[in-house]
Amino acid sequence: MSTYFVFGGCLRSELEFPDLSPVLAPDRPDWELRLDTSEPPEPIELQGTRWIEPDWEFRLYRVANGQRLDYGGVGSFGIYSGGRELVWYPGSRPEDERIRLEMARAIVLGPVMALALQQAGILCLHGSAVTIGEEAVAFLAPKFHGKSTLALALTAAGGRLLTDDLVAIEPTATPVVLPGVHSVRVMKDVAEQLGGRFSEATIAQGFKTTFTDLPAASLAWEPAPLAAIYLLEPRAGLEDDLSARREAVSTLHAALELAHGKKLTDGLIGSAEAGSMLGWIATVAANVPVYRMAILRDLERLPEVVAEVMAWHGVTVSVEDA
Repeated sequence: MSTYFVFGGCLRSELEFPDLSPVLAPDRPDWELRLDTSEPPEPIELQGTRWIEPDWEFRLYRVANGQRLDYGGVGSFGIYSGGRELVWYPGSRPEDERIRLEMARAIVLGPVMALALQQAGILCLHGSAVTIGEEAVAFLAPKFHGKSTLALALTAAGGRLLTDDLVAIEPTATPVVLPGVHSVRVMKDVAEQLGGRFSEATIAQGFKTTFTDLPAASLAWEPAPLAAIYLLEPRAGLEDDLSARREAVSTLHAALELAHGKKLTDGLIGSAEAGSMLGWIATVAANVPVYRMAILRDLERLPEVVAEVMAWHGVTVSVEDA
């Protein structure tokens, strides 16, 4: 087994995770993932489903000791013992073993860890986050809206990467973001523009380009108080030739947006589980400023966006250095 740092804790796993930072194994990890080639436990009831594409869907079941998440031919994933014990029961498709392993890793670091963290009282949102100064700034949006691009660009300009794709928040009166996945996936054109800023990183090509092994000084290793949440809205153009602007959202509308931005959809986890998370969402919305952030979809002007966001949080960087 290998041991990795993720979401402020330690994951001991029989499945390797090149995207995560290895750590020395403690006596008792926070989560343990093992592989099991036997049949997964029989379901007690179906909690919900989430369609990804034709013939591929997530199905979440209640089982005797927890939950079971199924996804197409990748297999089933057990979440047991209050989320601390994770099991992958490999499926038979796709036939390409490399693809199956890559999909399994993505599922573990996405919905499986979100289900485990939820059982520990952590609110999981679909987004990316960095620290600016000592505070966390989170960016929420659907796929292909620029969350990872902005997080990587801010990291290159002096911020520190907290997490990509899943933002885990302790929903207290002073919400904090847990350091999560310290790798970033971006489109090829973004990688070409920013890759030179991370000469020490490992850059792997695929449908998206993955940046791993970022310099330790560019990563946030401790939970950070959440200073702001931005709801990204890419635009083809903005008034007055702006590259970015923000508009505060009321607490009520912020809560609605955060509910919509959960990593685990209501249809998957069921209405009862979704309802139990409303209190966490309300706490975060009441204690953290939430903004709609219109952003110009133009890579040439990305440095202007970065300089603007840094300025909003008290750090001055020139456009040339962003």
